[in-house]
Amino acid sequence: MLLAGIHIKIKILDSCFRRNDNLKTNMFASLQQKEFSPKVYIALGITVSIFAILWFISLQWKDHLFPRNIVVEGTSIISKEEVQRLLNVPEQTSMYDMDLTILQNGVKQNSFVKSAIIKRDAPSTLRVMVKEREPVAILISSNSSQLFYIDEEGYVLQQPQIQNTFDIPFISGISVQAAQIGNRTTNEDVLAALRIVLLAKKSSSEIFNAISEIKIQQGKDILLYATQNGIPIIFGNTDIEEKIVKLETFFEQYKQQIDSLKYIDVRFTDQVIVGTKKI
Repeated sequence: MLLAGIHIKIKILDSCFRRNDNLKTNMFASLQQKEFSPKVYIALGITVSIFAILWFISLQWKDHLFPRNIVVEGTSIISKEEVQRLLNVPEQTSMYDMDLTILQNGVKQNSFVKSAIIKRDAPSTLRVMVKEREPVAILISSNSSQLFYIDEEGYVLQQPQIQNTFDIPFISGISVQAAQIGNRTTNEDVLAALRIVLLAKKSSSEIFNAISEIKIQQGKDILLYATQNGIPIIFGNTDIEEKIVKLETFFEQYKQQIDSLKYIDVRFTDQVIVGTKKI
């Protein structure tokens, strides 16, 4: 009886397996029929054709988009006309055939341009977004009448075409070699003078506005000239931050007596030496 029961169970299991195999075979056959159905190929062909037509139309559309408007943003020192001139947009060239990197490099030929981003704004506009360098001092060469500007990173800038008024100090006594437009100066004297400007600006507007000129002397003591009566300030070329703090404190305490001074000397530790005018 036990063997007969086992035999019956084996037959039942075998029957189940056969049915499962038949089901898989039917499903595979059904999928094969669907895969090779002509309707699927027709639908697929129509879809591909539509995308190809749209792609071709878009190419034709882009080929006929010419820049008719140039929008310049972010400029206050450089004129928009100057930016457009530097762009030098090629005539009869589609916007999408233009190399934007070449156009950006053209705009960056002006030393006041720190960065330039150019975007296509369909159907006919080129948008130029400019970030300008901000001058913090005016450079005066000792052997040239030409003026240059310098930003906080030490980059030498050309004179702007727009007649801006910058309320910034002069740095005088520099050599022409230290003022190469578009390059960051490596001259130690100029960098020391620039550090004085930046620390004074960071300290307070009062001390920044109190300095009208910084004169460098080829490795010798740096001289400052006060805005008030042009009083010379013997500054030296070391401990710049400490001296700025000391000079600011002195101006705050003796503001009313500045006109009577002949010079101010801040080279020595914990003291300020002054010379007075003869009455």
